[in-house]
Amino acid sequence: MSLGAHLDELRSRLIRCIVLVGVAFVAAWIFREQIMQVLFRPHIHTAERMRISPALKIMDYMESVTVQLRACLSVAVTVTVPYLLYQVWAFIAPGLYRNERLFFTRILAASVLCFAAGTLFGYFLFIPLALRFLLSLAPASTEPVLMMGSYLSLLLMMILALGIVFQTPLVIYYLVKWDIVSAATIRSNRKNAIFGAFVFAAFFTPPEPGTQVMMAVPILVLYELGLLVAAPTRASIAGFLRLGGLAALVAGLLFAWYNYWPVARLVDFEGDVRIDDMLVANDRHLRLPRGAAVNVGEGGWAELHFRLRGDGERIALAEETKVTVFRNTRISAERGTVLSDRGRGGRTLSVVVPGGEVRHGRGLAEIRIKEEESFRVTVSEGTLNVLYRGETFEIPAGRMRTFRPEDETAPEDAIRERWGDLYRDR
Repeated sequence: MSLGAHLDELRSRLIRCIVLVGVAFVAAWIFREQIMQVLFRPHIHTAERMRISPALKIMDYMESVTVQLRACLSVAVTVTVPYLLYQVWAFIAPGLYRNERLFFTRILAASVLCFAAGTLFGYFLFIPLALRFLLSLAPASTEPVLMMGSYLSLLLMMILALGIVFQTPLVIYYLVKWDIVSAATIRSNRKNAIFGAFVFAAFFTPPEPGTQVMMAVPILVLYELGLLVAAPTRASIAGFLRLGGLAALVAGLLFAWYNYWPVARLVDFEGDVRIDDMLVANDRHLRLPRGAAVNVGEGGWAELHFRLRGDGERIALAEETKVTVFRNTRISAERGTVLSDRGRGGRTLSVVVPGGEVRHGRGLAEIRIKEEESFRVTVSEGTLNVLYRGETFEIPAGRMRTFRPEDETAPEDAIRERWGDLYRDR
């Protein structure tokens, strides 16, 4: 074919690709609600585990529209990738020999599979863990205001980064197979690989060391996996097992620290008290990890300390009370009455209640959950701040205040019962 014929073919294929992406974008826009639900699922899961509001905020009138446009365009491109790759392949394949076509087909298929594996790893495992870790670093006195646009940017950036990261074994395999770099050279450059992994992670993760380590470790494991596949020698197997074992050990320690390391302790109780539905024996005092649920039955009570040594920060739970401990400065109260004693002051205790959040830094205060999205706070010493329906209220010592929804359900005949004959006469 002449140069002009090649350019005409390229133009026709580009037009086909653009038209198909446009059609896919229109279809994605029609189903944008379902698409946004799928994209927001990691955030919603994180919000439920952290007991915060799952609602994402928008900064201006256009942000919601622009975010949905970006999401639909990303989905449209992702869905049409097979056709786009086919058009590229159909353009270059006639100029290749049969063995070259077979070779590039294998590379393309392996690359797509690696990218899909990285996307699934990020969506179902890495991103939810990273979001939970980032939120857990926020002090108890802060309120997360999560923006829709920022969340989508972070989500897409992490998914793209992990898709690229999962190409590492494929790249190393062909570098060694083509004799561009020897396996010995790759082994001797592990220090440079570690440095490059952390530099890459610094570009594609928030500026926080924890998430950078979470991104860098999979890169190094994939680096060793690529070397193992390219040159399955004893040295490669030993290096992969050594690094893989170290990564598994670090991940296991972090998992154990987050899920089993105690953040509070049960120091005194009476009656029917259960920890995660397990009845506490009368002679047994427990240390509570993150996520432990304390349920006090009828006629019982319990006292928790938030310092593993000393008793400067504690709460008491009355009967018919259930709380969940997230860390030594944050709990969630589902029902009942909680007495917060912060006599020595210090760290602010955040108590998540139905419909709001109570923050207590110093003094003595009682929190009583009356019904759904209705609770009452009583302050005896110090001050207490309540976040309710987007507003912050400060309750000083000696004051009591009840928070409830503005609209309350009343029986249809409530007015007749109160006004009697006067109402009927009118």
